[in-house]
Amino acid sequence: MKKYLFVTLWIISVILILVFSQNVTEITYKTLTQTLTEVFPVLFPFSVIASLMVSMGGGETIGNILPISKIFLMPASASAPIICGALCGFPLGAKTACDMYEYGSFSKKCAEKVISVSNNTGPVFIISIIGKKYFKSVEVGLVIYFSQFIAALISSLAINGKINEESKYITKNVSFCCAFSEAVKSALISCLYVCGFISVFSSLLYAAHHLPKGLFGSFSALLEFTSGAKYGGDSGGLSGMFVVAFSVGWSGLSVIMQTITYTYPLGLSIRPLIKIKILSGLICGLICSIYFTPMKIHMICALIVLILLLYMIRCKETIMHKITENSNCS
Repeated sequence: MKKYLFVTLWIISVILILVFSQNVTEITYKTLTQTLTEVFPVLFPFSVIASLMVSMGGGETIGNILPISKIFLMPASASAPIICGALCGFPLGAKTACDMYEYGSFSKKCAEKVISVSNNTGPVFIISIIGKKYFKSVEVGLVIYFSQFIAALISSLAINGKINEESKYITKNVSFCCAFSEAVKSALISCLYVCGFISVFSSLLYAAHHLPKGLFGSFSALLEFTSGAKYGGDSGGLSGMFVVAFSVGWSGLSVIMQTITYTYPLGLSIRPLIKIKILSGLICGLICSIYFTPMKIHMICALIVLILLLYMIRCKETIMHKITENSNCS
């Protein structure tokens, strides 16, 4: 059944490309030019730094200085991917987690859960584009930026729980020159992957631009987060705010596919990532929609209570698990 479905979709895609060949060529050229001049220059240097950090053992230093992963009830070694994802944006958080897993820093189960919370949108796009350009407010950008982490935290506590695993730091015994050369090669390939995915999904969105406005907006938010964010920004109001925040929290199918390029060769599942991103998108959209209403204070109090409650549940589960293990040993 799947083979027939794939063949049918392939035939439809070929027909659409042949019918709209000129438009597809133009949109592909435009998208590739845009990604190579805007996305590539920003992403490439961060990719080199992140790869170099992992290969030279920088994850251990970051984990010791800023053990932010403890907030997510994860081992300290998970701090490096989470920080990379928070500051540099996707897919660097997921890529860093995959690199550290390949070096032996995580178990398979831990790596999958670390990837699910480290694949976030960077501050440059949210604050500069969404905040300043779409909503004419830096505050809006900051609220959306931090809301995605609150949503990721709640989603992780609810779905992932606590990861009972000790931090491990294993690095290859390589020289700086070899590590730097490998980092540049890896970063170049990663950035080209990203540019390719953005181009493909932009072409798909162009093919769907004849759909009704509301349906096209939903389609944009599901496929590619920048298009969903632009649609929400153009719509304005609380509904537009929800679409923008959902797009940021969910990140889009394009980003999920980018992540698969790193996880698939290592045999890592993306199911935890998809579960977390769907829930994060909904929570992020809800937080940002309510924040700009008179119910803001009530929402903040409710979020604090919810997070504390989740911490209590997860810590209680850990204590009960240890008691069970001790009783079995005795």
